[in-house]
Amino acid sequence: MKSKRIVWIDLLKAVGFFLVIFGHLEVNKLLDTWIYAFHMPLFLLATGLTYNIEKSYKTSFKDYAFVRFKRLIIPYFWMQMISLTMLYMRRLILGGDIPDLSEYIVGILLSNTQINKYSPAPALYYVVLLFLAEIGLWFIIRFTKGDKKTMFFVLFLLLPLSLLNKKKAGVFHINVVPVAMMIIFIGRLLMDAYNNGLKKKLEELSPVIYSALCAGMLIVGSVLAYFNERASLHANKYGKDFTVYILCALLMNIGLALILMKASEMLPSKILGIFVYVGQSTLFYLGIHSQFRDISEQIGRKITDIQSWPFLIITTLVLYFLLIPLSKLTDKHFPFIVGKSTVKPDRKQKLCQAFMVFFAFANVFYVSVFHLSQAVMPAFIATLAGKIVIYSIATVIWVGLSLGISEAVRRFVPLAFLIEKPQSKKVSKS
Repeated sequence: MKSKRIVWIDLLKAVGFFLVIFGHLEVNKLLDTWIYAFHMPLFLLATGLTYNIEKSYKTSFKDYAFVRFKRLIIPYFWMQMISLTMLYMRRLILGGDIPDLSEYIVGILLSNTQINKYSPAPALYYVVLLFLAEIGLWFIIRFTKGDKKTMFFVLFLLLPLSLLNKKKAGVFHINVVPVAMMIIFIGRLLMDAYNNGLKKKLEELSPVIYSALCAGMLIVGSVLAYFNERASLHANKYGKDFTVYILCALLMNIGLALILMKASEMLPSKILGIFVYVGQSTLFYLGIHSQFRDISEQIGRKITDIQSWPFLIITTLVLYFLLIPLSKLTDKHFPFIVGKSTVKPDRKQKLCQAFMVFFAFANVFYVSVFHLSQAVMPAFIATLAGKIVIYSIATVIWVGLSLGISEAVRRFVPLAFLIEKPQSKKVSKS
C-alpha cells in the first residue's frame, strides 16, 4: 500500500526547483549568496521529513541498497547520457567545440565537477550524494538500533569528516556525506516534532502571529545568509561558520514550509496540482534542466544581456513550466529514467526502450562515425554529400544496433530498464 503524500512537502520541493533553475543562471552576487544558503539543504530536509527510520531498521541491507540503487543510481546514468547527447546536439546546431567524449565519461563516473569539470548534468551530483547518505544512515540506524539520541550523537561525531575537509573535493562528494546525513536526520526530527504536538500549536496561532513567525524566520535567515557569505554544499563550503550555515538553512526552510502549509489549503486544486507534480518530479528536474539552461543562455547571449532581470525571470519561468510536459512524457513512456519500474513491458514500451538506447548513446554513435570516417575516407567525408551518405548509412546501422542492444538488455540486464518480474499470485487451497 502506498503511503499518502504530504502536499506541503511536495510544494516545498517545487519551490526548491524554481530556486535551483534561477540560481543556476547568471544571477547577481547577492541573490547567488541568498539562494545557495538554503536551496540544497531544502531537498535533504525534505528527504528527512519522510524518512522512515523504523522501516530502514527492519529492512536488510541488500533490499535497502537495491531499492535506492534502482531509484537513484540507474536514473543518474540515464540522465547523464541523455544530457550528454543534448550537449552534442546543442554544439552542433548552435555552435561550439565538440567535446572529448572520454572526458565527459570520466566526469560522469567521478560525479564531482570540483575534480573533473566535464559533467553533462552537474546538478545530478546530488543524486549520488543522497544515495551515499542514505546508505550511511542505514549503517548508523543498525549500529544505534534506531535510537534517535544515539543516532544524533554518532552523526555529530562524524561531522569533522566533512568540516576538516572543507573546500576540498572528494570523489562522489564522499566528504559531504556526513553533513548530508545530519541534515536528513534533522528533517526527521522536525517531522517528529510536527506530528507530536507542534502541528496543533501552529493551528492554534492567530493569522497575525503565524505570519509574523514566518516573516521573522525568513528575515533572520536572510541576514544570516549574507553574514555567513557564499556557501555551497556541492563544494563542501559552508561560509564563515558551519553552525550559522545550518541555522540559516533551517530558519529559511522552516519559514518557507510554514508558508506552504497554509498555501496548500488556500490554492485552487488545479494550480496546486501543477506544483505538487513538480515537487514529485525531483529526479527529472535535477537531471534535465542543465542542458535546457545552457541552450537558453547560448541563444540569449546573441540577443540580450543574460544577466538582466527580464531574461532571468522569463528563462526561469519558461524552463520551469516547459519541463512539466517533458516530465509527464518521461513518466509515461520512459519510466526507468526516473527510477520507476516496469512489469513485463509490452511492444510499445520495448520500442520506447530501444529509442532511449538510440538517443542516450547517440554521442557514442556520432564520435565513432566521425572518427572512423575521418580516418578511412577524409576527402569523402569533407563534402556535404559525403556527410549525408555516411551519416544516413550509419544511422540505419545504429537504429538496428539500438533495437538489438535493448533486446539484449531486457534479456540479460533487465535492471537497466528497471524491469521487474510479475509477482506470482498464491492460490489458496480449499
